[in-house]
Amino acid sequence: MQVPRRIKTFKWRACRDISPTLNNLRKKKVEVEDRCCFCKAVPEDVRHALVSFPSFRDLWKNYVPVMQQLTSDMDFLDVITCVLDRGTNSDFTMFFLITWGLLFRRNKMQMEKILIQPSQVINHALSLRKSFNDLRSSSTQIAKRMCYWEPPPRGFLKLNVDGAMFSYLRKAGVGVVRRDNKGKLVMAASKMRNEVEDPATIKLLDLLRGLQPCVHLGFSKIVVESDCLLMVQE
Repeated sequence: MQVPRRIKTFKWRACRDISPTLNNLRKKKVEVEDRCCFCKAVPEDVRHALVSFPSFRDLWKNYVPVMQQLTSDMDFLDVITCVLDRGTNSDFTMFFLITWGLLFRRNKMQMEKILIQPSQVINHALSLRKSFNDLRSSSTQIAKRMCYWEPPPRGFLKLNVDGAMFSYLRKAGVGVVRRDNKGKLVMAASKMRNEVEDPATIKLLDLLRGLQPCVHLGFSKIVVESDCLLMVQE
């Protein structure tokens, strides 16, 4: 499926039945009321939340007609198999775009008590896919013009800094690269940092890590380049 990563992640979670529906939360011993936040009538499993809610009938008829062939005894994986076997690739993609939007709608209602119409979240999902496909179809030359490395003026060095967070390890990595006006590598370094959780702090550590050797080596003409807007503005 040519869709944004967040929708692929949703598909994986839905197929494994690990989406945070109320029924699944109850299975994990979370003390919640498992009735659907919309109808208040039946326990909310993934099929009810994303497929079989009564008001979705016309929605599926308009967007994924093959869904009219479903029977009441099908679980969510059976539904997916039906769409895959009896529908087209476009139907399969549309199914997950719509169910992703419906889960977003459900979360808004469950968490924030905000009611969104199904048509709104479907339009949002379709718009997201269009933006994704437009970006993918951009030519390589356009992409290169949008993002490329530019050498510094003669006599200057360019310092590029970046960092990455590893939340599950409570660690961060910082890296710096210095090049001259011909693009020749002058120096590069990286370092692991512990107990750093704020991305802005990591970026500032990147900058400090990059500037310290420049000062010690007597480099005074330096252009700094970073993807952190907050740091650039400061």
